[in-house]
Amino acid sequence: MSEHLRPLLEAAPSFPVALLGFLFVCLLALCVYRLYLSPLAQFPGPRIAVLTGWYEFYYDIILDGEYVFKIEQLHKEYGPIIRINPWELHASDPILLPQIYSSGVKRRVEKYSWSQSGLRLIEESHFLTESHELHRLRRKPLGTFFSQKNIDNMEPAIWQVSQRIRIKLQTFRGSESVANMNDLFTAVSADLVAALAFDEVALNNRLYKLVKQQFDSSRAARSAFSKLPSPLPDETDEDELLSPDTKLIAHLLHSNLPEQEKTTERVCAELLTVFTATVFNIPRAMVVTTYHILANPAMKKKLCQELDTLLGPDMGSRRRGLTGDTPIWVKLNQAEYLKACVKEGVRLVFGPLRSTARRNLDAPIVYKGWVIPPGTPVGMSAWLLNTDPEVWGPDPLTFRPERWLPGNHKAEMDRNFASMGKGSRTCLGIHLVYVFMRHLLAAMFGPGDQPELRLYETEESDVATTVSGISGIAKKEARGLRVVVR
Repeated sequence: MSEHLRPLLEAAPSFPVALLGFLFVCLLALCVYRLYLSPLAQFPGPRIAVLTGWYEFYYDIILDGEYVFKIEQLHKEYGPIIRINPWELHASDPILLPQIYSSGVKRRVEKYSWSQSGLRLIEESHFLTESHELHRLRRKPLGTFFSQKNIDNMEPAIWQVSQRIRIKLQTFRGSESVANMNDLFTAVSADLVAALAFDEVALNNRLYKLVKQQFDSSRAARSAFSKLPSPLPDETDEDELLSPDTKLIAHLLHSNLPEQEKTTERVCAELLTVFTATVFNIPRAMVVTTYHILANPAMKKKLCQELDTLLGPDMGSRRRGLTGDTPIWVKLNQAEYLKACVKEGVRLVFGPLRSTARRNLDAPIVYKGWVIPPGTPVGMSAWLLNTDPEVWGPDPLTFRPERWLPGNHKAEMDRNFASMGKGSRTCLGIHLVYVFMRHLLAAMFGPGDQPELRLYETEESDVATTVSGISGIAKKEARGLRVVVR
């Protein structure tokens, strides 16, 4: 018997050859599936992107975040819905926004975790939670803390922190030394988080340094637990007005979250998420906004005149935040041009330029002749939405606050505005960002004995958002916003 089999065995290919043949057949079958049999096969896109994720890897990793701009080109070539990798779709028509970024009330919407993987230290935070139900559970107490009425209630504390930028800039006055505003805005933003989250402001110094060292700040956040006094044991619902002295860490620990959601690791992940988002996004928005105000004398004059009219020439009592009987922050809510400058600055920061895809679990997404199956990851990019010429006009990359003034403001602008996210996962700190930026700009450009700032060897390319990452940043060679204080 063995003699009959011997010729067959000798003629059979060796194991390595057989293995290679098997792998080739598997690869061929995978290619055929992705091109012709996949539920996404009906959607257009470059074949190399349909076949492999290495196409995306090349633009995002090798070319350092360029895929978002390549996607813009692909939409012009292939249409409003395209495949950007074997598993994910990307849309450009803002009509699709309500379906893709649903509020999550009537249908379950999950985050596509692959789009923001790798953030190990905050993977237990609400920000990276994929499950629809778990995300809603984790977000609820944070939503209470960062609600508009509670941020308004905390404005006295926010105002006090914002004044530190003016005090620091005054130390540069007359010295002709150069102040790096990127660093100053980051430092004061770290102070803000410390004032709202912890009972000891000094914690922010160590926490900030550790965050800059590759997110190694969980250790500092854990140490905060041992320093906390016993907080009030009250449970709050989403509509309750908190005491302005309530700290975020105490609020989370004594919320109605299940006990397994109050572990040290979980709470630290939330604190670290809030901290990193604040010390990155607010300084970026402030740098862009401040640059354009300083680079445009007419814009600066208009802003200063508005603040002078609203706040009055005598700002001697601004440390207490009072002008007469009315708190300054109440008057700042009436400053239309100030609010427009803030909104325009946030628009041109873009937040995450690249899409954060969503998976609608309960219903298909229908668009013209296309039906996107439930559970398919679909995203839209803030870059495309915030620069759509049909909404923003022929100059979408121009800093023009007048867009947001009454009479010019269109509903389509609010629909497309995506710097703070969309749907059920809109940025929790959106009200905090607007309030704090208004306070900082008032501290720098309001009436009274304010420092006079002059740009120092800074061009728009030093601050403009041109690189895509977790959030948009300026180019690597950017020098940042530098000023001389007169």
